[in-house]
Amino acid sequence: LQQLVDRGRVRRLADLFTLTAGDLDGLDRMGSVAANAKKGSANRIDNVLRELQRRKEQELWRVLVALGIRHVGETTARDLALELSRRVAPGGDWSRRVAAALRELTVEELTSVSGVGAVVGESIVSYFAGSGTGSALNDLIEVGVTLNPSAVVVASGGGGPLSGEVVVVTGTLVVSGLSRREAQDRIRVAGGVVADAITSKTTLLVAGEKAGSKRADAERLGVRIVDEAGFLALLGASAAGGSDSRMSKLTRAEVEKVAALARLGLTGDEVEKLQGDLNLILEQWARLAEVDTSSVPASAQTIVQPMPLRDDTAHPSLSVDAALQNAPSRSGDFVRVQAILSEEADG
Repeated sequence: LQQLVDRGRVRRLADLFTLTAGDLDGLDRMGSVAANAKKGSANRIDNVLRELQRRKEQELWRVLVALGIRHVGETTARDLALELSRRVAPGGDWSRRVAAALRELTVEELTSVSGVGAVVGESIVSYFAGSGTGSALNDLIEVGVTLNPSAVVVASGGGGPLSGEVVVVTGTLVVSGLSRREAQDRIRVAGGVVADAITSKTTLLVAGEKAGSKRADAERLGVRIVDEAGFLALLGASAAGGSDSRMSKLTRAEVEKVAALARLGLTGDEVEKLQGDLNLILEQWARLAEVDTSSVPASAQTIVQPMPLRDDTAHPSLSVDAALQNAPSRSGDFVRVQAILSEEADG
């Protein structure tokens, strides 16, 4: 990336999505277009361009983080994406409409979003008013980047047991074994809004073991406090019945093992994030399993249409010579291959 910046080819985030094979030709660890063409197989240049195309469809909160807006981290980006998904109806060119809605938000409107104070609100407004940064989001859309509400935003948009709650998680959740990120994802799925600090907007504190100063702050402000068992009960799964919901829950060790088998070098933070994302997917599948399908007739095919079959008639096949014409070596009417086991090994 630094080489592309030095060459002046990448000056803004959107430039990444307009790169061509010629731009990458000859860069360190990329190889050359001519050499790659001789190989006739997948190469680094093709892989990079293919991955960039795949990354054009992104969750809104991830793009907000990538923009590098001061004071806007993952939690704030998720909360802001949730608020925008409520304001902008789905359908027809959602990317452009949500970008326009974001640029039009005032500091007062932004501070009504949980976790967004005056400093963060002013930072967001200044970013989109700036001459060098104001068009960054539109530039991404112009080169084909599509913004989507995240899976968590979609799931939480229709309400849930924590709908309307502004929730802070502190301490260690020992019984369920949930990490902080996993607990926050479950709060979002249940319709709640996650915050990092106790403020006057906070309505619920989930206090695990070693809760620390946040519990004292919650008590001082009169915020409702629940322990881990109470939190699980609010989500619809008691601490005693937690084992049922954890049957398909991936542990950190399992994620690390899969990463090792796939030859992926992941940092601790990446392992934790991947664990949370995978468990969120499994949780959504578990929710689908709760749907009553007793009145739905069993079927082996979801598409009701006849399967096209050709007539079962005999046709001339290839001759032996035609079938073996591309064989590397031939012995009579057979393909000659290198022996797998020697005579000594057979004996």
